[in-house]
Amino acid sequence: MLLTYRLANIMKLSVHHDNIYEFSDFLSVDELKSLRDMIDGFPADQESWTRLDSPPFWIGKVYVYGNNEPLISIEQKLESLFNTCSETVFNSIIDFQRTLPTDEPMEMHRDIIGHSDLKYGLVLYLNDDYLGGEISYPDYSLDIKPTAGMVVVHEANVLHGVLPIHGGSPRYILTNFVRCPHDHGQCELKIKTI
Repeated sequence: MLLTYRLANIMKLSVHHDNIYEFSDFLSVDELKSLRDMIDGFPADQESWTRLDSPPFWIGKVYVYGNNEPLISIEQKLESLFNTCSETVFNSIIDFQRTLPTDEPMEMHRDIIGHSDLKYGLVLYLNDDYLGGEISYPDYSLDIKPTAGMVVVHEANVLHGVLPIHGGSPRYILTNFVRCPHDHGQCELKIKTI
């Protein structure tokens, strides 16, 4: 199932399944440039891109940056996609994630494991100048080739991973998660309630 909508004449929404959504052109050209400028200022060595508390399915590819105005603005933009209640929590975006062509790809996993209140995982793509690196949903026989500025949203119980990168530039992403102790209806993507 693939349904496509145009939202506010800016971003395009593709519904791949009732729990996997792709927002093309979510980030503006200026937002992408600002984020790429930040990345260009980061050290390139692998040690700088390692975080000890990275999940076991993706070790050694995170650069902790900290929160700043462009990241806070993007967090608010992500939050605007959801109907929320007073107990809904969005993680702060404080780190950038990088995968080199020589790195092992992210293994298949479900975001909800160990987090019963996790409702959605969100992946923002900062570049697309690499070969491979698709986000893969094996239960739906679905691979999505990222484009710069896209955000993919999936429910936290959906099995997913990343296919290997075969060449080109490193793959850069930001991630966020939506947590809510209530049933999905209280912290739902707005598009699901239209």
